Amino acid sequence: MDDKERLAANRRRWDRLADLHLESPFYDVAGFRAGRPTLDAVELEGVGDVTGQSLLHLQCHFGLATLDWARRGARTVGVDFSARAIRHARKLADELKLEARFVEADVCDALPHLGGERFDVVFTSYGTISWLPELRGWARTIAGSLKPGGRLFLADFHPLLWMFDETSSVEELTLSYPYFAQEALREEERGSYAVPDADFTAVSYSWQHTFEDIIGVLLAEGLAATSLREYPYLAWKWFDFMVQGTDGFWRMPEGAPDLPLMFSITARAPEQSSLHEAGADTWEQDRQVATVRAQSSAKAPGTMNIRRASARQAALLAHQRAAMFRDMGVTEEADAAVIQAFEDYATAALEDGRLIGWLAMLDDTALGGLAAHLQDGPPMAGRMTGRGARLIDMFVEPAWRRRGVARALLRHAMHDLAAMGVETVDLVASAKGRPLYVSEGFVTLVEMRRPLRGYGQAPIQ
Repeated sequence: MDDKERLAANRRRWDRLADLHLESPFYDVAGFRAGRPTLDAVELEGVGDVTGQSLLHLQCHFGLATLDWARRGARTVGVDFSARAIRHARKLADELKLEARFVEADVCDALPHLGGERFDVVFTSYGTISWLPELRGWARTIAGSLKPGGRLFLADFHPLLWMFDETSSVEELTLSYPYFAQEALREEERGSYAVPDADFTAVSYSWQHTFEDIIGVLLAEGLAATSLREYPYLAWKWFDFMVQGTDGFWRMPEGAPDLPLMFSITARAPEQSSLHEAGADTWEQDRQVATVRAQSSAKAPGTMNIRRASARQAALLAHQRAAMFRDMGVTEEADAAVIQAFEDYATAALEDGRLIGWLAMLDDTALGGLAAHLQDGPPMAGRMTGRGARLIDMFVEPAWRRRGVARALLRHAMHDLAAMGVETVDLVASAKGRPLYVSEGFVTLVEMRRPLRGYGQAPIQ
């Protein structure tokens, strides 16, 4: 079974749980309808005032916390992969007449479903990231959803807590699971945390993520961590022997050792919001991140550098262009004659400056590349000098994908182009590449094209 099948099993379970949880005393939807808040002190303090702000809630379940933020003055959007949960959330929002929109999407692939919208706050809390097999897509969604200077708040169970057997006694806490686990944990569970006695049994899969995993992917996406807190209490009961305080949180009983049971992270997106504001630090940080990922590979440890392509490397850019089109299934553009014609063009254009190329190199190994065709045009709003560029042929070798190489190439290219006085860049994005470009501030425009071959052979009517 692969992760796609595991996630499908989880989705089926959460569809069923959405129905059960909606009616459960644990969530107390009736109380919420009457005005009871559902957000706790950790969440409220961590996020702060949201009056008049836009807020994205990731893995929102059936939207109770999303709607609570709406009650507090935020314009909210909730995302969840469960169709039933989203249906319940939309119905509640309509019933309570709250400004909230709900989107059915996998959190790691949510950007295309959000239509490029950016938010002041991204919020996610309690029992979320353990359902994700990897966090790179999750972090990309966060980074791509935040406005410049926007903030992330994450609260969840402490990674250490996942090591303990939930059936442990207070006298003998049993370590049953590895901290650095790489494999999915399969569990067959009756009911759920909210309805433990429900006549319902399902298999679920979860994944352990260390602090290095969590913070590392956020830093890799350019976010700056502003706080990390650990708490000796939990939002709900984990061990049977835990004691609930007057504040509603669950703690170890008196005399038992304190453990870090929960954590929170706040982080901010960089303030840079345009091509002209993107400085060297942005792409240099991303280059360093990609270098660290490259060094972590046993295949080829070393240092990644992004360098300008010379006319002598036109053949390499042509090879990458052909591979890119083959990946996309556009075989006619990968035809040998077409690629040879491109190589001839690139050789001359790199020489005279019409084309600029960048190569991501690990020592002497090419990991990927990107090119830009400079194009001047008439002055227009946002491009008064008329200087523009068209990005083409983003390609990363398959063995080096999902390591930050493409983002490093893109940011490096934009930094160089901005320094040259280029005011706008455009490109044609594939479905796979679109989330990256959206997360870097690209917006979708309408483009049309018509071939003119043979056009002049017919008389004008």
